[in-house]
Amino acid sequence: MLNTDKKVCRKCSQLLSAYGVEYAIVSPGTRNAPMIYALKQNTDIKVYSVVDERSAAFIALGIATMQCRPVALVCTSGTAALNYAPAIAEAYYRNAPLVVITADRPSEMIDKQRTQTIRQQGIYANFIRYSCNINEVSDCSDVDSCLKDCMTKLSGPIHINLRLQEPLGNVIEVEDSKIDKVILVKEQLDILPRRLQILSEILSTKKVLVLVGHEMSSSTGRREPYLSNAITSRSNIAVLADVTSGLHSENVMGNIGMTFKSMCHKIINELKPDYVITCGGSIVDQSSIEILKKVPGLKHISVNAEGVEYDTFGCLEKTIQSDYVALFEMVVPLLKDEENRSNLHDEWTSASRHTYNCALTISNDARWSQMKATRYILDRSDDINLQLGNGMTVRYAQFFENKCNTVMGNRGVSGIDGSISTAIGTAIADKERTTLLLIGDMGFQYDMGALACNFIPDNLKIVVMNNAGGGIFRLISNTRNLPIMEQCLASITNVPVQQLAEAYGFSYYKAENYADLELNYPVFIKTKQKAILELTLQSEIDNKIFNNYISIINGNKNLDKN
Repeated sequence: MLNTDKKVCRKCSQLLSAYGVEYAIVSPGTRNAPMIYALKQNTDIKVYSVVDERSAAFIALGIATMQCRPVALVCTSGTAALNYAPAIAEAYYRNAPLVVITADRPSEMIDKQRTQTIRQQGIYANFIRYSCNINEVSDCSDVDSCLKDCMTKLSGPIHINLRLQEPLGNVIEVEDSKIDKVILVKEQLDILPRRLQILSEILSTKKVLVLVGHEMSSSTGRREPYLSNAITSRSNIAVLADVTSGLHSENVMGNIGMTFKSMCHKIINELKPDYVITCGGSIVDQSSIEILKKVPGLKHISVNAEGVEYDTFGCLEKTIQSDYVALFEMVVPLLKDEENRSNLHDEWTSASRHTYNCALTISNDARWSQMKATRYILDRSDDINLQLGNGMTVRYAQFFENKCNTVMGNRGVSGIDGSISTAIGTAIADKERTTLLLIGDMGFQYDMGALACNFIPDNLKIVVMNNAGGGIFRLISNTRNLPIMEQCLASITNVPVQQLAEAYGFSYYKAENYADLELNYPVFIKTKQKAILELTLQSEIDNKIFNNYISIINGNKNLDKN
């Protein structure tokens, strides 16, 4: 068969499939053309071409986090490599295994005023787990080591900077050879028995608040939808999980931010926990952190896959490097029977249920709004893969329970970029289910170039919450009263959603009121084509309803109609 004459590219391609890479997202270029050729000739790897490297990287991220396995990214030299940076940073903070291959010029050409040339070696140093720099005579042992470390140690993005000499377009006849699949076992982190004993003592005798943030570690497989009842049902332990944690259980509470607001006084005074244990990534509502920082005598234990000492509350006592479900399963046999019942669990359960009930009552009575629309959609979310944009979208999703297969969002860095692209990747990775993206109009505008991809599967559905700008800036105290808010922050926009949908082959639906939503949503979500549903909303009404909800949660106002 014909293939590139660059042996190093052929070997890299073989190694990728040997380590289980099934997808490669490539972007057009000359310097990376040999690597793309080698991947296209590899029958074990599906290759998708995306012009915009920013979108390409987030599409790869969506596939990697959904499939829990590495995805290859290949770009040409120069600024193309820089365009990967946002998605690589997101992948780093979510432990998502991206294999980033940047084509480069020979080292002697760097800083010689040659076009499309920058210093690429170490370009992602702050956001990469492992990296190597190879040339045409490399035996690819460094690539082998990087892939092995990514799969067996700490998962995350790795960087292979590939220096290629011209000519780049030669092809030769080669045998269709493959490398045997590599059988790998994830390294198990040894946790000292003494540390397990101390943790079991704390969970047995102290008042403990467990906060589970967004799911970070795709390398350990998709999160099991439970945590042992031996932990979650104890009277002295309250477990609160973020909507993007993937953790659901009868005794696990959600809506963290609002639950904290409703419990603020009790947390600091009469019902303060002795310990807070954080697991996974960050939580959406950062005001919860500020409340806990005020709790006198609080001690913090951080459980995370990286073993990083995250001193979130200024009272870090210890860090345990582990997957938190595995850790708690090891601790369960060591727990002591409860001798004196605490009211911590019941109080937090009651507060969490109160926030849900308030949201349900308000959304029942509210006018047409983002809150009411979100509730309607989540009530009909059975067995879908839900992707959430950042800003207000992810916050409203906290207010209601759902029955989704997965709930994900770019919460590693929480940037506005890449939400559509990531959802495209999720839809590619799981074509058996609908992938539904809930996104605001600013987030949609930011990543609308991704709609141009010619391989978007029909199971992708996008709901655009269009309230003419960034609603979150109109709500948060840091920005809502600034004179420049509307002109420079909320940035009132007129995004042509219908025209974009039609231009890129999406079915288009619209809802200007609740009756429209009830009429059009069932058709939209069941259509056999990729589709966009635009909800036209008014930020003034959204703000009023949201602020009313906050006032009720804080105990400053009784439930009333909006």
